[in-house]
Amino acid sequence: MTPIVKKNSQAMLRMNLAPLLGVAIICSSFAAIRVNADDILGREEANASRLKFEKMLRELNTIRDAKGNRIQLSATPMGEEAPWSQLDLDDDKIPGTSTAKAYATLALKAPEKPIIVAVLDSGVDIKHPDLNGMIWVNEKEASGKPGVDDDGNGYVDDVNGWNFIGNKDGTNLNSSNLEVARELKRMRAKANRLGGLGKYFMSKAQKAYLADLEKTYGAKKTEADKGYAKYTKIQTEYLAALELLKRGGLKEETAEAVRAFTTRNAEEEAAKKTLLAQLEISRNAAVIAEIVAYFDGMLKYYLNMDFDPSKVIGDNPNDPTEIGYGNPDVKAVGSEHGTHCSGIIGALRGNGIGMDGQSNYLKIMPIRAVPDGDERDKDIANGIRYAVDQGAKIISMSFGKPYSPGKKLVDAAVKYAAEKGVLLVHAAGNDASDNDKGHNFPTAQMLTGEISENWIEVGASTISPDENLPADFSNYGQKMVDLFAPGKDIYSTTPENTYSTYSGTSMATPEVAGIAALVLSQKPELTPKELKAIITSSVTTFPDLEVLKPNEGDSEATKVPFSTLSATGGVVNALRALKSL
Repeated sequence: MTPIVKKNSQAMLRMNLAPLLGVAIICSSFAAIRVNADDILGREEANASRLKFEKMLRELNTIRDAKGNRIQLSATPMGEEAPWSQLDLDDDKIPGTSTAKAYATLALKAPEKPIIVAVLDSGVDIKHPDLNGMIWVNEKEASGKPGVDDDGNGYVDDVNGWNFIGNKDGTNLNSSNLEVARELKRMRAKANRLGGLGKYFMSKAQKAYLADLEKTYGAKKTEADKGYAKYTKIQTEYLAALELLKRGGLKEETAEAVRAFTTRNAEEEAAKKTLLAQLEISRNAAVIAEIVAYFDGMLKYYLNMDFDPSKVIGDNPNDPTEIGYGNPDVKAVGSEHGTHCSGIIGALRGNGIGMDGQSNYLKIMPIRAVPDGDERDKDIANGIRYAVDQGAKIISMSFGKPYSPGKKLVDAAVKYAAEKGVLLVHAAGNDASDNDKGHNFPTAQMLTGEISENWIEVGASTISPDENLPADFSNYGQKMVDLFAPGKDIYSTTPENTYSTYSGTSMATPEVAGIAALVLSQKPELTPKELKAIITSSVTTFPDLEVLKPNEGDSEATKVPFSTLSATGGVVNALRALKSL
């Protein structure tokens, strides 16, 4: 099946520019436009950082989503074959998960009941052909009456899952603000109580927290303001120049056509230079408009402290115990990310199209809780509880953020999952940072200091069994990251019968979730603790391998033992895990 690459999406420009601003945003729309490295950085920015520019050149025709996941714009049409991520180090010389070899050499059997894997994400296109028959169905709701909570779980018509960021009237939240904006508004209100005297009653920790929020938000706001001013000026000048040359006979808005245009006066010569300054770095009027729209969106949504997602969703933001809000539309808008993760977990094997998922002995339960912006802790906690109560045994969670005001609420949900025998698999993040020293919420570590035993934290690895084994964007941590999994150049399902290649710990996470489901399908009585132990003890290790420490191209790379980047020092391996049963 030939993948379709969509074009001219505002969300894509937001992804292109996010790394330039250093903005931790969620972008759940993954339609693509074709750009090159100069288009991403801009000629004027390229000289600012040689290392980053060289890195962008290596990532020609890729863009990033809000969490730093890379998306390759020109996916190659494929028949069905084992993706590199499932190949074997011994046989194929590729550090994959050895899943293809496991199916070829082991006598795997379908379980009496499929393992339910919840995909807590941006939504899932449940009608994708490669997910046909792989989507969880709530039989009581499917055979019940529309508009009636037939199973009595508090969620009406949840036939295939639930959308916690939609309204009962059918509208859905797409863009939202960042947690730093929401938290800054809350803390400023606390400081401004009693006519501004509130700050004198704040603890030292609260004051430090407010100062950190102010610094982080201020940096992002300054960049957004400067970017909007800069590119609106460029847009005004470009459009005026384009109109002038069109009146003079210019037929096409291309660098070639403008170069060939013969000017008749100084005004046209100046206009020609204005156009070429942009066209030669792959910026035409449409691209410039998208860049302006990106910065406008940053100011309108991500950094807008007054934007209230609850006004769209219709929930009570002050009631953390509230359930039943949202709607049953599990695809809604911006479901590219969740659909891609779902394919990695369970796309149909052997059907001759697209790609193979890790396991078909499962059902995928879509839970939509991640918007274009930062996810709310309330929705994540409710999403975990919903998954547990509906029978999920594994929850795949490819999201994260630097602030979590409702961590206590999420911690309680994680503990609830542990009590009910559910394993959580979470992405380590794409900031090339040490999770032992920083945070990418939610985390396995509770506010009490306790480490959850039903949690696997996943870094991203590559196709190269050498110094480039860890993806250069991946977070790491000898204590807080459990293992690595294939997460670079991963080909999988995207909405509307398409396929795309993404890179990120978001992709590595469902690789592990799918393997966990495969292992559990062969021995369903395993507890989350036992399942985690099997997966982490059976990784492919590289005892003497020195690798380039992930650094995002910010500095000259240093070499470290791969074994120091995670608790296990290895890459997940399905074959070894299954053989250990």
